[in-house]
Amino acid sequence: MRIRNSTISQKKVKHFLNKLSENGDAIATVLRSALEVETWQDSVNKYPNDSKIGNNMEVKCKEYLDVLKATGLFYGKIETWCSPLPVTIIGSLPDGNTVAYRCSQDTKWNHVPKYIGVWDGDFQGNRAKIEQNILAIYGDQLYDIADPDNELRELPLF
Repeated sequence: MRIRNSTISQKKVKHFLNKLSENGDAIATVLRSALEVETWQDSVNKYPNDSKIGNNMEVKCKEYLDVLKATGLFYGKIETWCSPLPVTIIGSLPDGNTVAYRCSQDTKWNHVPKYIGVWDGDFQGNRAKIEQNILAIYGDQLYDIADPDNELRELPLF
């Protein structure tokens, strides 16, 4: 994440969202959970043959769905039956955009309802959508973390 000539690390953003979540901010909890799934998805992309990483990503995906359920946001699954990842898990972000992940057929998806919302069919733009949400909601606070003395701020933060 860049601000002018400085950067804010993903670690700082995650720490920021963790603090807000600990203080009861449900939106921060949703975004932090979505960011965690995306971090694991990056590892899956880097190591596609490591089933342990894939399982960990799916566990984080299930946790994300649990967060969405608790906050009342839309989520669900689409079963495509395409090998090797026949289930598509779709979750909403606070601004109404969706993120989606391909997952294995597993019992952890048995109680996930069929997705009935609007989905853009995009698997590749998840991180950008999550970052846009974070910026839209918490941009000013993140700018203060990045450079508390700078009154002239520029986009983008990420």
